[in-house]
Amino acid sequence: PDLATWLLQVRTYVAWIHTRYAEAESLGDEAWARLTADPKSDLRVFALHWTGILLAQGRAADAEAVALRALAQAGETRGKDDPLTRQLEAARLSASYRQRQRAEDLAGLVAVAESLRTGATRRPFGQVAAWLAHDLESTDPSAAARWGAEADTALGAVHGADHPWVRDRAGTRARP
Repeated sequence: PDLATWLLQVRTYVAWIHTRYAEAESLGDEAWARLTADPKSDLRVFALHWTGILLAQGRAADAEAVALRALAQAGETRGKDDPLTRQLEAARLSASYRQRQRAEDLAGLVAVAESLRTGATRRPFGQVAAWLAHDLESTDPSAAARWGAEADTALGAVHGADHPWVRDRAGTRARP
């Protein structure tokens, strides 16, 4: 992306990490609009972070739309086995589950988490496990606790236990 759009993305991440949620949402909305207006933009990386922010803020329908748009682009260039594509699919599944409470979305989310568990880096698994823990909180608290502990371990290994993003379990505990 152009420098101004890239800076909007960075400012979105910084605001989010520092729990300035309204600011992060405003910046993210603007960054997403700019990215999607440029047909040459690679949407995947920002889409992954943006869906996480949207999910944490209770904007599941918006998160699903972002994930679907990025998945369409990823399908053209990366294929379904690309780790980033799998994370985007997990975001889509989590967003869909939060809206519709379908067992197949939850099962798909578990499958993606399992597929990322032994990956080369712990961050993708940690993010997906955090979404899964959040999604299971109301229906299966013990499974939510297990997935949450795994998310905490994975994210802590990547960022350190004192990182704001880790303390807030990848933003899943944030509320407006």
